[in-house]
Amino acid sequence: SELDSIKGIGEKSKQQLLNHFKSVKRIKSATIDELVAVIGKSGLPKILRVSFTIFISSFVYPLSVKTSM
Repeated sequence: SELDSIKGIGEKSKQQLLNHFKSVKRIKSATIDELVAVIGKSGLPKILRVSFTIFISSFVYPLSVKTSM
């Protein structure tokens, strides 16, 4: 899954997120508060990595798509 590419996110955190949100798409649309509710405040650095990675990927991936003319 896309969560595998986020450094510092362990199997337990991935499972917790997927069990709660049911899909990566729903994890991506979750708020920080919703993510904290699942992983807990001690997991805040992980949550920030997830949020930042998702935020950055929304800018990087569209720019890497080539269009033909």
